[in-house]
Amino acid sequence: MESSNIQYLRYATSTMQDRERELLSRETMSNESEAPDKFKSLINALLKERFKEEFTFDPIVVIPRVDHEGRYYLHTYIVFDGDQRKLDPRWTLRLSSRVWPQAEELGFDAIPVQSFVEKSEWPKLERQLA
Repeated sequence: MESSNIQYLRYATSTMQDRERELLSRETMSNESEAPDKFKSLINALLKERFKEEFTFDPIVVIPRVDHEGRYYLHTYIVFDGDQRKLDPRWTLRLSSRVWPQAEELGFDAIPVQSFVEKSEWPKLERQLA
């Protein structure tokens, strides 16, 4: 028999997933269908400006999501090929705050999230996201 904590966690998780699906299917999201492409272009331009030819960033995948408070945000998976030691952590950590105003203009009011993924790790993560 499951403990009440486990039962609650299962309920909360399924409720949150249902809520996310409901919110993402709203008309406001369909009006923002081009937002991921615009945001991807912005991220790509910033990466090229900062890292020039040191890295190859491909693919860059932007997924609209809803946080636990019901606010829209953009989660960007940035797949990179290059020497990870040269991936400036001060710059990458500030990327969210740098692109937040543009995310808000696109209708996503919660802070955007970026995940930098090594090219060798991408196939596994891509299957998990599907």
